[in-house]
Amino acid sequence: MPASHTAPRVEHRRRRSPEERPQQILDAALEIFGEQGLAAARLDDIARRAGIAKGTIYLYFPTKEELFKAVVRREVVTRIEGAEQFQRDNAALPTADLLRRFLANYWNSIHQKTSTSMFRIVISELQKFPDVAEFYGREVVARAWSVVAAMIQRGIDRGEFRPVDANLVTRVFVASFLMHGIWIRPDSPTYPLLKHLKPDDLRDSLIDFLLSSLAPRA
Repeated sequence: MPASHTAPRVEHRRRRSPEERPQQILDAALEIFGEQGLAAARLDDIARRAGIAKGTIYLYFPTKEELFKAVVRREVVTRIEGAEQFQRDNAALPTADLLRRFLANYWNSIHQKTSTSMFRIVISELQKFPDVAEFYGREVVARAWSVVAAMIQRGIDRGEFRPVDANLVTRVFVASFLMHGIWIRPDSPTYPLLKHLKPDDLRDSLIDFLLSSLAPRA
């Protein structure tokens, strides 16, 4: 009796049109990267999760690294573009109010599952992928810092903030929010030290403190 061969199981999802296929792949890639990380993730697993053949991925993304970049563009870079547009749309708003709204939105984004997965990969894995690290530094970090620095510099130019190094203050703001956002997560080892705090109260206290540091001196 001939031996039977079991084909790899493919997860069946709603059949999509070719125009929808890239998003279908990105949806699956986001899940697999979040679960396994960048190094351990396999295109076979992503294809199975998407319910497609592995070869279909190569029609849109030549390598796993390029697929990860596409996920970053969709999940992270689009948020930065939204922040840039928000700044343009609210040119008449006092800079402190503009920055307060931006920081509140940034805090909320830190607590999204996607952000947690991305940050874990960036911290623990990108040094193994120099090309991806360079891409992330250019398209995400530098661009996000530029948005914040532009807001701070606008406040300085208008006399709403005291003269400071806008780039230095940007790094202080981003680091404070990012680390506190991570520390207060229930899955963080620091959570027992901060669990008495309400996340929204911590967010507002951070914003008040950071903005007060920019207030003009009498």
